[in-house]
Amino acid sequence: MSRSNHESLRKTKEVPKLISISMTPKMIKFMISKKFSSLLLVICLGLNLAFWTLFVILVRTETMLPITYTFIVSISYTAFILCCGLFITGVCVSDFLYSFIFSSRKQQTDQEGTQVMSIATQHTDEKPKDKNGEVVKKVTQWLQVKPLRDWFATLDAPLYFRVEMILFVLCYVFLICNQLTGLYTLMNKESSSQQVMVLDVISFVFEILYVAMYIMVFGGFALLVFLVNKLKALSKQMKIGQEPQQNQTEFQALLDSKEGRELLEEFCKKEFSLENMLLYKELMHFKAQQSLAAIHSFMRNIYTNYINAGAPIEVNIPSECRKEFMRVFQELNATSRELNDIKNSKQSPSQEISSFEQCMNHLTEEILMNLGDTFSRLVATPQYTQFLSVMKNKKDMMKQVNLL
Repeated sequence: MSRSNHESLRKTKEVPKLISISMTPKMIKFMISKKFSSLLLVICLGLNLAFWTLFVILVRTETMLPITYTFIVSISYTAFILCCGLFITGVCVSDFLYSFIFSSRKQQTDQEGTQVMSIATQHTDEKPKDKNGEVVKKVTQWLQVKPLRDWFATLDAPLYFRVEMILFVLCYVFLICNQLTGLYTLMNKESSSQQVMVLDVISFVFEILYVAMYIMVFGGFALLVFLVNKLKALSKQMKIGQEPQQNQTEFQALLDSKEGRELLEEFCKKEFSLENMLLYKELMHFKAQQSLAAIHSFMRNIYTNYINAGAPIEVNIPSECRKEFMRVFQELNATSRELNDIKNSKQSPSQEISSFEQCMNHLTEEILMNLGDTFSRLVATPQYTQFLSVMKNKKDMMKQVNLL
């Protein structure tokens, strides 16, 4: 019964990951591309120039009074900004709701997966149950999971897009307040000078807040995150003298562990670099088979999904490695010989096999370098610290039962 539960949980967790990446809609890929961003900027620039040119012509030809021109420009920009702010706020709220529902479902799945372990510990624990202690433990766990800070930080790291989205909304709100106070000042410009001065001060305060949020959104917050991560990395290097060797050992231990690979894969997904982990799994799976019978289909799959320009999940590798792969791929396509199992082959490896192995080794090294770069950021996260604690407890438990 426990084995079937583990199998069902494993299938429900692993299958959607590959489907969600390999079946990414082309429309989403186009919307996040540089071409779409450039096209959108050009369209907005053209509309902006046309808008200003039209009203300047109307003012210069005295068809429209300057005060009317000021009102129209301010109101039109305020309306446009308000629409953008409402749209971004809607995206932010929907993202929070979806993330909260997804995290709740994942938490329920994780609780179901730990039922087998809890049943096993109930048989070995002979201490009387303390109901008050259990209540306190449940409340503590609830307080550790439910706060918005922990939930938000877990979902938003490491790129913190949601924080920038909130700052973006605040930037719009302050700009709208600045525009509205400016319009109100124009409407009451004939009032007392003291009232006009107060309105100008309020508008100036909103303008300062808007500029501050604008700087935070467009590079300021990212710079703060970068500096904080750098300071954490430097402090860790000062505490540990042999940091490169330890990082290399920890990185290899992470890849050798199933839980570690899942943690790294989840972090790669947040960093939008999941293609490196997927290609690494493909390479390790083929290497474990030690069979070259399906080498053509394997190379074609790697080329189509990872190496080819514009591939669905294209990896970032040096041009030399890409050219080497293309050369070996073309050589293998040119030959029509059947490649047998390398273990059962009594003859010396052919030139194609030797080139293929060298190419795969080079490609694996580049992918490991990409994953190592991701790992250097993973070690600074609370999730990795928790993973180390869990693995240490697991190792201690195995030692206690003489499994290590």
